[in-house]
Amino acid sequence: MVVVIDALDECENTKSTQQILEVLLTKSKGLPIKFMVSSRPEAGIRHQMEKNGTWIDSRVVLHELDGGEVQTDIKTYLKAELAPISPSELEIKKLADRAGVLFIYAATVIRYVGYDDFGRNPQARLNAVLGMSEKQGTAQTKEIDQLYGAILGAAIGDERLETTERDDMKLVLHTVVCAKASLTVDALNGLLKFDDVGRVHAALHPLWSVLHVMGPEMTVTTLHASFPDYLTDPRRSGNSKWHCDAATHHGILARKSFEHIRDTVPQFNICKLESSYLYDSQVKDLDARMDKYIPLELRYACQYWSAHLDASDSGLVSLLEQFLIKQLLLWMEVMNLTKNIAATPENLTSAKKCAAKHGATDELIALIHDAWRFAQTVVSSPVSQSTPHIYMSMIPFLSSHSPIRKHYAHRMQGMIGVEGTALDRRKPLLAQWFFGWSRCVGHSPDGTLFAIHEYDLQYQISIIDTSSGHKVRSLFHKDVGRISRVTFSPDGTRVASGTYDGDIWVWHIGSEQQVVDSGEHQDSISEITFSHDGAHIVSGSENGIIRVWDAYSGQIALPLLVGHPDYVISIAVSFDNTKIVSGSPDHTICVWEMQNGRPVFDPIKRHTGTLHTVDFSPNNSFIVAGCTNMVCVWDSHTGQSLLAPLLHKDSIYSVAISPDSTYIAAGLSGGTIQIWDVTSGKAISELSTGSKSRVNMLTYSADGTRIISHSESNLEMTERLLCLFDARNTSAPLNANASLGHTEPISSIDISPNGERIVSGSGDTICVWDPITGQLVLGPLTGHTDYVYIVRYSPVGSRFLSCSEDNTLRQWDAQTGDGLVVKNPIVDKTSFISAAYSPDGNHIATISYDAIVCVWSSKTGEQILGLMQGEEEGLSIQFSTDGATLLTSWSDGAVRIWDMQSGQLVSSIPSQVGLSLVASAFSPDGLRNVIAEPIYNNSSATMYQRITQTGERIPWPFKGDISRISGIQFSHNGSRIVHGSFDRTVHIWDAQTGDPVFGPLKGHIDGVTAVAYSPDGTYIASASKDKAIRIWDVRMQPDSSPFIEWVLKGDGSLMWPRNTAMMTRDGYVRLRFGGALIGEAWADCWLDI
Repeated sequence: MVVVIDALDECENTKSTQQILEVLLTKSKGLPIKFMVSSRPEAGIRHQMEKNGTWIDSRVVLHELDGGEVQTDIKTYLKAELAPISPSELEIKKLADRAGVLFIYAATVIRYVGYDDFGRNPQARLNAVLGMSEKQGTAQTKEIDQLYGAILGAAIGDERLETTERDDMKLVLHTVVCAKASLTVDALNGLLKFDDVGRVHAALHPLWSVLHVMGPEMTVTTLHASFPDYLTDPRRSGNSKWHCDAATHHGILARKSFEHIRDTVPQFNICKLESSYLYDSQVKDLDARMDKYIPLELRYACQYWSAHLDASDSGLVSLLEQFLIKQLLLWMEVMNLTKNIAATPENLTSAKKCAAKHGATDELIALIHDAWRFAQTVVSSPVSQSTPHIYMSMIPFLSSHSPIRKHYAHRMQGMIGVEGTALDRRKPLLAQWFFGWSRCVGHSPDGTLFAIHEYDLQYQISIIDTSSGHKVRSLFHKDVGRISRVTFSPDGTRVASGTYDGDIWVWHIGSEQQVVDSGEHQDSISEITFSHDGAHIVSGSENGIIRVWDAYSGQIALPLLVGHPDYVISIAVSFDNTKIVSGSPDHTICVWEMQNGRPVFDPIKRHTGTLHTVDFSPNNSFIVAGCTNMVCVWDSHTGQSLLAPLLHKDSIYSVAISPDSTYIAAGLSGGTIQIWDVTSGKAISELSTGSKSRVNMLTYSADGTRIISHSESNLEMTERLLCLFDARNTSAPLNANASLGHTEPISSIDISPNGERIVSGSGDTICVWDPITGQLVLGPLTGHTDYVYIVRYSPVGSRFLSCSEDNTLRQWDAQTGDGLVVKNPIVDKTSFISAAYSPDGNHIATISYDAIVCVWSSKTGEQILGLMQGEEEGLSIQFSTDGATLLTSWSDGAVRIWDMQSGQLVSSIPSQVGLSLVASAFSPDGLRNVIAEPIYNNSSATMYQRITQTGERIPWPFKGDISRISGIQFSHNGSRIVHGSFDRTVHIWDAQTGDPVFGPLKGHIDGVTAVAYSPDGTYIASASKDKAIRIWDVRMQPDSSPFIEWVLKGDGSLMWPRNTAMMTRDGYVRLRFGGALIGEAWADCWLDI
């Protein structure tokens, strides 16, 4: 026999209830009768079971049962009771999900829907329940509200409670309801500063019918999701003593979180990490240290202060400011150690919005933004792998204008010395990551994820977190054809891919499972995208056909959209899901109705050049198209042009529009990103990816704080670049640093005869620099209309010349930078390839691309000698030391010597090589000629010397291959040879023995284009495609040389050990390690002030 006693907790006499329970637990054993008792876990009943000692074997706690089994039972119950209206499986699932593990919710729903024997429009009632918002109190919730009211009335309304006890109960109750994650009893005690865990237990005991304490850690949760809804809805509990004003309590929890972080001891190196040389993963007992030093309440405060601040009705501006000024680094320590660092930028973005809403000062807004950049840099760099480097590798590199530096630098000692101009030239670029070759890239609408199909992983799509650059998922299927396009669903949960076979596949990211496949296209998929509601997929193919699919079933949703005679290169759906825009290289842009597939207006053809990309603005008002050298903007409703074409010298391969529709960003073929103001059409900024590869994908983050780009190049490139930019740091004037240096690769440099100046040519500008300080002395000087690729000082240094692809040679005053006007401008039919002054400075010799040698008067520009015709392309030209002859070398290896008086050829050494030379230079005395010869079918080169007059090779034991040489020169005493290479290095050789003297000198991040030796031989200068000039100390050092070679990840602004200066518009950085507290001494860097 089984005796069932239901709802024991509803007995009015609490003492009698406890007595019944005691008898059942102690006297029923061995009887031929089984008792089953059901009850809410009221304090008295729970206490009696715990007191008895055998309760563990006797009890079953609903919330500790297998949730799946309970859900199955609830579904069965719902199906049986709602059978008269035949609910769908989806409706049953939604109801069961809402019920959780509580049958009372399901029973309440059934009573409401089945009212009057299902005679009161039950389907409408069911729809009302399913459509009920979280803050809706009507007849559907009446019974459960009465239940909750009775429980809380008995608990909080107990007249025997002291005021402090009632306040404790409400504080704990409201905290559990508003908490962003479950807290333990100990964590509640710590966060709420009760200072006695007994107070928490006392507050919880009367609430066990609505709160659940589970497990050995005593984690506190609500019994059902409907309870927080009831407690925070003023229409349902507003008149009660226990109502929770959520906004107010979130403010309380934000304050408690700030205070807990503030009061944490210590405020630095919380886990006592011994060395900055170790990754966090190498600290063997780190988990144990975190358990000891970072209690749950501190983890909670660090993770969720921002969420509580955002949900509160108070900005807590003062507390936020003090937190950023004093506890920012401790917060980042905890977040990094607990693997939550990726959330910090978003936390600070939310805090900035909240602070602005509550009237924060400009200074505080700037401080939050600086903290955001700081956090984003940590997240997106290797710093996050070693917590000490939040201090060691971040603070020293902050700009002198940084608010974070202002508040924290004085609290640090023994930092790595960092000097240079780059720190104060803050760039929008925050991070770069490299991946394998791929043309197939998609981004999630909020910009947080990228999907990349790498070429060597034929059947795999990698999901990349754009905040850290880490791969977070891999989607794989061996039967999928070669993937041509990928795209994200609006909610970021699905990825659709198109193949060259015409198939479309949809993956669910969380489960990494394929959920849809379709194959109706008869040609390869050239473009694919989701609608913004996620309900449809729009695809275009190589045959110009566009199809619209149901994103869930894979069925065709609209008839074929036909309008492009060429393939579809780009597709976008309007944000209100009413229109589709498609573009094709056939110069047409079509706009279609999403509902029926009809054209909205005639195809747009009012643009020139090849079309590469189209997109809708987030406000649905205009369409943007990127094509050859321009961006065009049209009204999305009429097709009328809204702006004059936004022009650029490069082709546009991708476009992105800011979330507020005020800016257009365009990814360009040259590796940069141009930003225009939509209202004015003015270009306001240009961002550099640090690469020349075209930017084929571009997006703004959903909050508008970041721009993410992906770059690709030709098939020979093995890496692709993902870049992250600070979108709020792009409003600086276009080329704001242009006045500080070159904006194009540097093609030529020369050092003045006294060694005190360096002149450089690049693009259509010329700059003069101080080689000691690296400061720009003159320029950028303008006058040429095309690329400047030769610059040379006169022998006395009073002037210098420049040659350009505009076919002109100009001269400049070396002191003032003024252009020198001559009677006869020096111009040729083709541009000059090399030029040199005579020893007395009165003449200039040139070789042009058409192999003609000329001599000109440097004072008048008059042609003195010419036209002396060569046979091959010239490489270099130089006067003999006495000025009597003119030495020329040619790409076929020939050397020709001309008499300066008669212009006659006095000596000619015929070609001696099978391949065109890549570089050539004469010794200062003209007696030797060094040449660089390419190695057949190889990217390397070899060097040798020969006697200028005879062409005889000089025995020179130089051996080995080096990367292709791009510039070569003798030292002024002829003892050394320096050359640059396309592999970004610089080498110096002994001209007599062929032995290496220095090198490879590393630092440039692109190929070296030119080199020059200082007159006294103490330094060399190298110029590069990276737009920088580096000065290298090449004096021989004793064995105790301070020039210890060290290697860091390549950075174009980094000064290397032998660098003494660096000239670039982005500035430079030099590191000093003397006295730095690093390694095991790192913990001494913090000053507790």
